[in-house]
Order: sequence, then C-alpha cells, then structure tokens
Amino acid sequence: MTLHLRTLGQTHLSDEQGVELRSLLTQPKRLALLVYLASAYADGRMCRRDSLLAMFWPESDDERARGSLRQAIHFIKQVAGSEVVVTRGADEVGLAANAVQLDAARLDELAASGRHAEAVELFQGDFLDGFFLRGTPTFERWVDGERLRLRRRAADSAWLATEQLLSTGDAAGARKMAERALALSSDNETAVRRFITLLSESGDRAAALAVYQSFASQMAEEYGVAPSPETRALIDALESARPFAGAEPVTVAAPPSTSAHAPQVHSVAARPNRRWRLQLAAAALVVLLGAGFLAKRLSTGPAAVSDPNRLVVLPFVVRGAENLRYLADGLPMLLSTRLDGAGPLRTVDARALLVYLASNAKREPLDPERANAVAERFGAQLYVLGNIVGTGDQLQFSASLFDRAHGNNPVAHTEATGREVDLMNLVDKLASELLAARYREVGGAFAETAARTTTSLPALKAWLAGEAELTRGRYGPSMAALRDAIAADSNFAMAHFQLAVAADWAGVTALVNPETERAVKLSEHLSPSSRLVLQAFSDGRRGNYAAAAKTLRGVLVEQPSASEAWYSLGEVLFHGNPPQGRPLDVARDAFEQTLRLDPHNFPAAVHLARIAATRGDKAAVDRLSAEALANDPDGIHRGEVLLLRALVLRDAQARRQFLASPMDLGLLDALWRATEYSGSLALASDIADTLVHKAPVGELRGSLYMFLAHAAMGRERFDVANRYIDSMAVYAPQSAAATRLVAAMHPALAASARPALLVRAIKGVSPLPAASASHRMYAGFSRPDTIYSPLEYDIALARLATGDSSRAKRLVATTTAERTARIEAVRVMSVLATDAGTRKTVLAEVAQLDSIVGASYVSQNVYAPRALYHLAIARVLEAEGRFADAEARLHAVPEDFGFNLAFLGEVQRRRAALLERMGRPKDAVAARQAAAEILR
Repeated sequence: MTLHLRTLGQTHLSDEQGVELRSLLTQPKRLALLVYLASAYADGRMCRRDSLLAMFWPESDDERARGSLRQAIHFIKQVAGSEVVVTRGADEVGLAANAVQLDAARLDELAASGRHAEAVELFQGDFLDGFFLRGTPTFERWVDGERLRLRRRAADSAWLATEQLLSTGDAAGARKMAERALALSSDNETAVRRFITLLSESGDRAAALAVYQSFASQMAEEYGVAPSPETRALIDALESARPFAGAEPVTVAAPPSTSAHAPQVHSVAARPNRRWRLQLAAAALVVLLGAGFLAKRLSTGPAAVSDPNRLVVLPFVVRGAENLRYLADGLPMLLSTRLDGAGPLRTVDARALLVYLASNAKREPLDPERANAVAERFGAQLYVLGNIVGTGDQLQFSASLFDRAHGNNPVAHTEATGREVDLMNLVDKLASELLAARYREVGGAFAETAARTTTSLPALKAWLAGEAELTRGRYGPSMAALRDAIAADSNFAMAHFQLAVAADWAGVTALVNPETERAVKLSEHLSPSSRLVLQAFSDGRRGNYAAAAKTLRGVLVEQPSASEAWYSLGEVLFHGNPPQGRPLDVARDAFEQTLRLDPHNFPAAVHLARIAATRGDKAAVDRLSAEALANDPDGIHRGEVLLLRALVLRDAQARRQFLASPMDLGLLDALWRATEYSGSLALASDIADTLVHKAPVGELRGSLYMFLAHAAMGRERFDVANRYIDSMAVYAPQSAAATRLVAAMHPALAASARPALLVRAIKGVSPLPAASASHRMYAGFSRPDTIYSPLEYDIALARLATGDSSRAKRLVATTTAERTARIEAVRVMSVLATDAGTRKTVLAEVAQLDSIVGASYVSQNVYAPRALYHLAIARVLEAEGRFADAEARLHAVPEDFGFNLAFLGEVQRRRAALLERMGRPKDAVAARQAAAEILR
C-alpha cells in the first residue's frame, strides 16, 4: 500500500484509493511519528528507536517510552498496512521504500529538477500548519525548522520561476509569480529589492514605492530597525528617476566595450545547459534596466560601514570560448547566492553590485586595489576575484579570497574544473573550497573540517548555521539546522558530532550517545585534530576525564589556537576535577582561552560565570552573564544565567525574566545549579516558592517541593523542610521518604529529632525500591518517584547517628566491588574509623576511587548528595592531621555539582575550623561569612 500524505497546509492522509485514514489523523502523536519518519528518514533509511523515544516521549522512563513506541507502530500497521513500517533488529525503525508519497518531499524534488512553478503551486501552506504536539519540545523544534526550510525552498523556487518567466518574455506571469515569492519571503530584504526592481521595470513605480513603504513599516514595527543602505539607495534612485515610458518590451544592445567583464545578452537557442543560461541572461537584463536608478547614488554616496563577515563576489575574468562570456557576471551571481548565509557570512546583493559596476563606462577587469575600493563602497571586508578559462565544454575556475584587513594579498585561493553541463556542481565545489579556506584563515578548525568532509553545499551551510547557533546557546535552532545537515548528507561526521554536543546542552540525553557513536564510526573522514577532539568528547561522556584531558592537551600542543579543543579541555577539567576534591579554577584558563578565540561562545561564558559565582566574584558574573545573554540563548542554560544574575547580583529584572520562562522541568536544572554555585539559598527559596504556585499539579510541583526541602535543610530549618517533604509526598511518596533520610543524616539536626524522623523515613522507603538508571528527575529525565540510591547505606548511617552501628558494620563487611557501593561504603567506614590503621585503609580506598572517578562518569544523586562523601573524607584527613588536604576537599564541594544544597552551610563551618587550625584567620572569617549567608 502507498499512502498519500499532505503536510503543506491542511494535513491529510489517504490510501492509494484516496480513502481518508481518519483513525490515524485523529491520533496526533502517531500521525506525527509517521510524518517524521516520512520526512526525515525517506528512501529506506532507518531511525534509531532511542531518537524516537527522546523526540516523542521525553518525560517517560525508558520502559514506558518503548512500550508507547511499540503501540504506535502497531497502530500504524493496523491502519495503513503491515508492510508500511519496517524494523531492523531491535534498535532501528523506518518506512518501506515508496510506502509514503509526501508532498513536502515532492516539493524538494520539483525544485531540485528546476520545475519551480510546479513546486510553488504545490506549496499550499506551511508544513503541518496549526499542528501542535504537547510535551514534545524536540519534535516541535524539528517542525519549526522544517516549516522555515520548506517556506524558504518555496520562496526560492518562486523567484527562480519568476526569472524563468522573464526569460520567455512573460512579464505579466513574472510579476504574478514575484508577488507570490514576496508573500513567502516578506521579511527577506533581498526579496523585497527584487520585487521593487521588477515593479519599477514594468513601469509601476507607485507600486514599487508602496512595497518599500510597507516593508519599512514592518521592519520598524517588528524589529525596530530601518531598511539597509542598499534598499534605501534603490528607492532614492527610483524617486529621482524619470517617469517610465511603460511596460513595453525593451531591447538592450550589448555595450560597445569588448572587455571580458561587459555584461552581454547573447542568443542562447543553440547552447547546452540552456536553462541556466536563460536565468543568468534574465538576471543580466534586470541589471541593465536598473542601472540608471542606482548608478548616481552608489557612485557618489558615502561608503557603508565595514563588516568583517560581509563578502562581495566581483565579476570574473573570462578567457577562451566566446560563448562563455555570460559567466563573467553570471558566475559571481551564482557564487554569491551559494555563499550567502554560510555561518555568519552575508554577501552583497549581486544585482546592486552589477548596477554599480555598470555605471563605470570602462568596465575593465578589477585588480585588487580597485576591488578593495568596490568592497569598501558596499561595507564588505571580504571580496572574491576570479578567472574562468574555457576550452570546448571544459571549464576551469580559479578564485582568490581577499581580506581588506590584510592588504592586497589574497588570504586563500582555490580552483575547480569540470564540464559546462555540471556548472551548478562546480559552483558548489568552488563555494565549499572558499568556505574551507576562509575558516582555515580565521582559525575555525571545525568549520574547515566540515567544509572538507561533505560534498553537499546545503549540508555545509546547514552545519555552519547549526554551529553558529550552538556557540550562542540557541540549542533548538542549532539541532534543527544540524538535522538538516544530516538529512542532506547522512555521512557528515561533523554534523553528527555537533548534534550530539547540542543535544547534550539541550538536555536531550537520548540523542547524545547515538549521535556520538555515529560520528565516531564516520571519523575516518575527519582531520586528525578534529578526530581527537571527537574522541575526547566521547571519553568525557563516559567520564574518562584523564584520557580526554591527555588527548586534548596533545591537540593544543600542535594547534594552540584551536578554540574547540580549548573548550573541550575546560569541560573535562570542570566536570572531572571536583568529584576528586580538586578545584574548578584549573578549568578557568581553558574557558578564557576559548573566549579569546571565540568571543561569542555561550557555553564557555556560562562555565566561567559558574566559576565566578563560586568565588563570589560579582563583577565577573555581571560581565560574563551579560555577554552570554546578549546572544539571546534558549533552553535551561538561559534560565541558569538569569538566575545567576538574580542570586549573585540581586538583579530584579533577571529574576522577572526567569519567572516568566516556560514552566517545565528544565527550570529545576537551572534552579539547582545556580543555587549551588552561588550559595544564595534564601533568594532561591523565594523564587522556587513563587514557581510552586504557578506549577501545574504533578511532577513539576513535586520536584519544586524537593528543591525547597533541600534548600530548607541547607538553611538548617528542619521543621520547614519537613513541611515541604510532606507536600512532596502527595506526588512522590518514596522520593519524599528518601529525602527524609537525607534530613535524618544531617549533622546539624537536633539529636532528639533524629530517631522519629529516621523511623518515618525507613517506613516510607520499605521495601527498598530497585535502583534505576533514570535518576535525574530534577531535569525531567525521569518521574519524581524514581529513586536511584543504595539506600541501605543511608539507613545504616542514619542509625549510626543514633548509636546503632550493627547494620553499618555488616554493610562494610559485605560491600561489593561496584563503584557506587564503594563510594557509599567510604562514608560508613569514615564514621567507624576510630584508629589510625582503619583511617589509612579508608584513605587508600579513597585514592583508588579518585582514580576511578577520573576515568568514569560519577552520576549526580539527589538522594545521596556528594557533599556527604567529601565531608566523610575530610573528617578522616583531619583526624590524620592532614588539614590542608581536608580543606581542599571541602573547598571543592560548592564546585562539585551533586545536589549539595542541604550541606553547604556545614561544609563552610568545617572549612572555617580547619582554616583556623591552619593559621589562616582571614580565610576562616570568609568561610564563616559564607556559612552565615547560606544559613540566613
């Protein structure tokens, strides 16, 4: 059976007889699954189940999500036919070849084959217009990306169809099609200029001016900016021009100059690749007709302000066959279109450029000095000059990239050779090579590798867009663009790698490991240094911090300006040092080096802001957070930056912005992190209390009560903590009982209150829940009542506090070799270590565990805060007289994100006592002040 799926405009699904499949249309999530597989995994490609689970069931645990996916597949098979959905092993799902005819895919096919008018006719509305699937942020971001991509595709086809109609002399049809193009790209200034030019050439100057006024009003209202100097120059020239004679056809004779650069319109009836020649000839005709409008303005007006990412592609010099003269201006127009939007690069409008050059009567080939002046006129710091040599049907292109900051010597050069019928592929190759050269010149090793390792220019441009969004902290758009890159080139290793990084920061954990594995499998295509950075990322994901750090330091010896390697090293040190009782400050230099090389790197700024918050450096928090927010980031880390400002700087506006953020479990991640790094428990509690009253009934409210309970324990207000735990128990009774165990173990709890609290806690967690890998409920990766903790150790420690050591001794004697059990056993052993021999045994075990922690990931656990482990070790070190080592261990606690809020005050008090014994009274006073701030 072949299904017919319409997604452009009103969504519709029917079988091959045209019968509507209403039962599937009324199941939004199952329909969305079918649409996603048909769109993103066409032509028999397979999708991993983990990716589908993360996209459609992000808040369900693994077992429930897999069950939901099985049910969805079964339902689709029942309704649409058992042969429609296919599987490969237990991990991959896809659609049978030709099982679904998708209108969006058909639009892409029509556009790619040059049937642009048909593509425009097929576009009846935005992709999945009005369709919304609650609780699936990744799917919604993908839909948003597809909507934007397909609308742009339709708009591009509309403009190309306009040029096709112009080339056949159908001015009325061209105008109608241009109106459609403008409707699809009304906020695209280049599109507006195209339409204004078309209207003015047809004699309707009033309509052209009206289009400009409408566009200028829209820009002012929606964005608060004015149209660009190029658009304004077009209108100024139009307003000062003579009245048009009308819309009669105009014959344009070739100019008398024989220069290789002179734009000429030739008869093209007998030439190969006629379609492209017609389009380029039509474009040249538009330029000549519009020359009178812009010439005076651009030749006498002031130069635009230079932009380091603005590039102008100047006319190429053509040598050889006379019939290739159309490429002198035509190739730069095509190349300019291909380069525009590649990362931060923006190209000067080719028509405006050629109009300006047409005002020069001598149209001689441009040398670098004159080209520099033209680039300056358009505010471009970068420009391209090139040559075309043609013999028979063979073309040889050579292009040089110049940066005005480096004088008249090219910073890069590239060449491409092929047949004229392969013109578009040659242009794409030339564009990719120029991009690779550009990013090599500015030290963008990842971008250069990306440009070298994909043969698809659309994939490269999508990757550059995704990379730019990623470094600015906009993870939703970044993931959408990187998925586009993978859709264009499934073997694009750099796209898989950066999608894993973006998913990691966006909290879409189910994507991280699969995409990392795919990148590693494809890593033979990467440069040696990029392959090593990828390997380090993979090692870091597994917690093998020592190996990752060693790899990255090796890369930086060879390439000290590799910003990606500096950032990765900072990540490794930031996350790998504190669990071993080592300070965060060693990571600061790596992140600062990253920002020196990449000033807009949002993740590096966030890490530095965290480090500054732990040091109480308000000035640094202010500067770094302001720089980070200037990127307009999205996701949980935007919330964290806002909270750091609210908690460290008492920034009321940042607080309001945070509270206005969408209510989801990602807020909890931001709340835990910012509070732990800043130590501002009172302010954070006030913010969380406000959120509780806004939160919907369910896991978000339960999670907020858990946070409030830990913050109250940190302020040693145990009666308040118990009230919050009671409220939490309504939503998550086992989690509430485990939280009572945390309170029962707290050193500051009154001895008289401990026994009753312990009894209640043990009763609540009995029988003990099975351990679960889905434990980070605060960020929405599992439900609040999922417990991951060897609670028997917590119970034993709580009993130890009441004088009952029998259970603790029995546990120590039977501890397994599993890492988590060994870590918990150290906590028990440190209390039982009353003699020097036992203490040495404990410290030997700690040394081994530190080496394991440096080579394996240590999970955060809300039911067994890592502060308890560090406090236990510090107690033994202090008993051994190793005060400096004990203080260093405690110093790392606020920097070791591990749900430590309940014990931050105790840590600072212990630090103060140690610093006094070490003869550091000023530091002791600072530690006591930190404790007072936490407890207030």
